[in-house]
Amino acid sequence: RCLLDTFKHTDEEFLKQASSQKPAWKDGSTATCVLAVDNTLYIANLGDSRAILCRYNEESQKHAALSLSKEHNPTQYEERMRIQKAGGNVRDGRVLGVLEVSRSIGDGQYKRCGVTSVPDIRRCQLTPNDRFILLACDGLFKVFTPEEAVNFILSCLEFMSFHDMSV
Repeated sequence: RCLLDTFKHTDEEFLKQASSQKPAWKDGSTATCVLAVDNTLYIANLGDSRAILCRYNEESQKHAALSLSKEHNPTQYEERMRIQKAGGNVRDGRVLGVLEVSRSIGDGQYKRCGVTSVPDIRRCQLTPNDRFILLACDGLFKVFTPEEAVNFILSCLEFMSFHDMSV
């Protein structure tokens, strides 16, 4: 509940601040956050920002990239139906032919068209084989697959660890 309330409050405050500007801000943002409580992660996201968990698989002796979030864009059936039910439409895979995501903070001019700040919330139990969590916007994943991004981070961590030992 606290994650839902936080996203709602952030959106309301952003929209209030945006409308008080001259000219009014028309911006918006996707968001992904992770709340860790003991060994449980609660992942909240909206838009096309993502959370990826790096987990080591002892059987294969490889690291896996596990998606902890769901992308929200108007090309997805559920999202498109929600937008259309609210009176909006999807053209060229975008809300009103413009906005590439179906959930966001801000983007006030699209709220009446079904764009919402209600995040998708998931839960994940951590294991001793979990190495790190990557939070990133869609720009990273337009260039790298989740596996490539995880492997890049692993190589950086390995280099840093080796460098620390040699100093």
